[in-house]
Amino acid sequence: MARIIEMLWDCSSCGTRNRGRDMRCTMCGSPKEDDERYVMPGDTSAAPSVTDPKRLAEARAGRNWQCPYCDGSVRNLHGECSVCGGPRTDRAAAGEPTIDLKGAAGRRADNPDFDSEGKVVYPSELDQAIRRFRRGRWFGVSIVLSILAVVGLFLLWWFLPHEVEVEVASIGWERTVELQRRQTNSGSDWRDQMAGGAFNVSCSTRQRGTENCHPYTCNCHQVTDYCSESCNCHEVCTDNGNGYASCSTECSSCQHECGSHEECDTCYEQCPVYADWCSYQYYTWPTLDRETTRGNDHAPYYSDRLLADPAVNERLVYAQQFDVQFEEDDDVWNHRPDTLEEFLRYDLHETWLIEVNHAGQVWPQHAVE
Repeated sequence: MARIIEMLWDCSSCGTRNRGRDMRCTMCGSPKEDDERYVMPGDTSAAPSVTDPKRLAEARAGRNWQCPYCDGSVRNLHGECSVCGGPRTDRAAAGEPTIDLKGAAGRRADNPDFDSEGKVVYPSELDQAIRRFRRGRWFGVSIVLSILAVVGLFLLWWFLPHEVEVEVASIGWERTVELQRRQTNSGSDWRDQMAGGAFNVSCSTRQRGTENCHPYTCNCHQVTDYCSESCNCHEVCTDNGNGYASCSTECSSCQHECGSHEECDTCYEQCPVYADWCSYQYYTWPTLDRETTRGNDHAPYYSDRLLADPAVNERLVYAQQFDVQFEEDDDVWNHRPDTLEEFLRYDLHETWLIEVNHAGQVWPQHAVE
């Protein structure tokens, strides 16, 4: 986009050099006449760019026009001469657009609807879509935060324990004894994957896959380090006929230059890997017989049918489980004591204080006297 710079003009009455924005001489006050031509500053590349919205509006208003009554130079922003007040009768006939900075159909040049380049800004469809997106985004964020707050409150309600006085509605126990007989099995595997307790182990060396070895350079290719472009460029400024000029950069004879270097990958040969492959024996203990006893009292026991001394290659394995059920009105909580000692603390129809949560977890506290 072209940048705007300010031109100069010399007053024919006193010889004072004025800026392009000045429509009267800053020394003698004489109005600028149409034959007092605008000239470029000495070094246009060093001239500052015009950024003020009011000045940019003047620069883009078109060429100044000459008043037929006083020969004054008038900006193409009004329908009448700013020096003598004479109307510009040829304006409507020529069909030229007018910019009325004070009328109801126009805007002041320093109105916020002008952008930094002096153009009137109207929200585009993209701008309107962005605004709608931002409003929707914040609405979406508030919805997400609300959902997270509700979920957090629900989890707090679900897992937070509270105390309840309950009655021990039932107690129960179950004990199991298993008779297992040792069995000898044979297997083979890599030494580090043998079954636990292996014996009579016999191993030999075998290949167990491969590994990377003997690295070498491969897949060499060129990699670009940089690319640069140098051009013969200069700035060209065009008189707008209103005290300002539009400047743009023109380039020719461009040259491209790139630098690169060679990069290579590292490849490997595949060398065999050896390990011990072993044959061995190991024990398992399959169950030959099982006996389970149950009750709803404080006298758990194991069945004596299997309690005789097992043979040398046999063994007995014991397991037990205890259950307590608490009730309060129509609510029921189940608790599983870890030890017999704890199980014996609960008597039928005894009142207990327990802590529970809505997830069904139970923490018995103590019996209520």
